[in-house]
Amino acid sequence: MSKNERITKILQNITAVDDWRLLAAICGYPNDAQFEESTSFSKAEVLEKTIKDNYKSIVSNMLGECEYCDILMDVAKRLEVHNLLKLFHSEVDYEILEKQVIGKYIERLKLRTIESKGYKAWLQLEKDALINVKKAYERELLSEYEYYEITSPTYDFVDKMMTGRMDGFVMYLLICGLIDFENMLDACRKLRYLEIDPWLVTTIAAPSIFTNPIIDDIRKLKDKNDARWEVAIETVVFLSILALKQKYAETLAEL
Repeated sequence: MSKNERITKILQNITAVDDWRLLAAICGYPNDAQFEESTSFSKAEVLEKTIKDNYKSIVSNMLGECEYCDILMDVAKRLEVHNLLKLFHSEVDYEILEKQVIGKYIERLKLRTIESKGYKAWLQLEKDALINVKKAYERELLSEYEYYEITSPTYDFVDKMMTGRMDGFVMYLLICGLIDFENMLDACRKLRYLEIDPWLVTTIAAPSIFTNPIIDDIRKLKDKNDARWEVAIETVVFLSILALKQKYAETLAEL
């Protein structure tokens, strides 16, 4: 696999309109009529260039072509992912690191949710996340062993996510309960109208995303590079989630 083939494949396999809209909003790409009316191939080309240009604005001394593996690796470092892979030989290598990135992002989501809304709010999110898991079990898409392991009181799925070894199908089910994508898109659009560094789209994808404490946190990001890094993190996380969605599309269609 070439160093850029991964991102090209993910982008070209996007089919849902809201996925295009949310990715464009995260990247800071104007949600104009021209983008809405363009073909999927054109959207993929435009957003790949936007993602790479955003990254190049952070790494000002970068020489040569911007490659997706570099963006993924640097975002992983920024999120303090441990045991980083040094080389990418196959899709599996990308998948493992992408899942670790998602795991670290979910850990951050957990800490910020607890800080802003309390531990009970996080427990409710965990409860919501298990609804899809139960539904998959009832449809016989998960084994009895898998279901009872995941729903066990001692099972820390955030910790399991961060290893990068959690089953991708289960991981996607949990993510859909933890992240409110519809609210995230709404918040991304609203943030454009605030007097905030235009590089910053959003910093947290919880149901409480557009609350005053979060906006106050955003206003504290006075360093332009901090804001740009947040865009890079959100972008890679969402691309990684889309990769899971695409990989398990047939199974998810049975839910």
